[in-house]
Amino acid sequence: MKTLYVSILDGDDAWTGANPDSNTSGTGPFKTIQRARDIAAATPLEYTKIIIREGTYTFTTPFILTSSNSGNTPFTPLTFKAYDDEIVKLCAATTLDSTLFSLVTS
Repeated sequence: MKTLYVSILDGDDAWTGANPDSNTSGTGPFKTIQRARDIAAATPLEYTKIIIREGTYTFTTPFILTSSNSGNTPFTPLTFKAYDDEIVKLCAATTLDSTLFSLVTS
């Protein structure tokens, strides 16, 4: 079984995703769920857990899961879950800056 970690707060997509906390050895968490998904898809014959650290993950493009993300057998699934009791929010929208709007009176 392989476990990959993701942290929007202190991850880096150049790292291996092997550890839940950032470090100087390059084995800390990925920054994006997309990167973890892609790495997991590269080894479909291995049961992979993607553990997501707390934070809000905003998707500006669709987050797509295909058959390549499901594992090749019932014994090699891909699972996503939050780290311990941390709160993970997935947001599929772009936040607009409210200062860019003005009241229209006519």
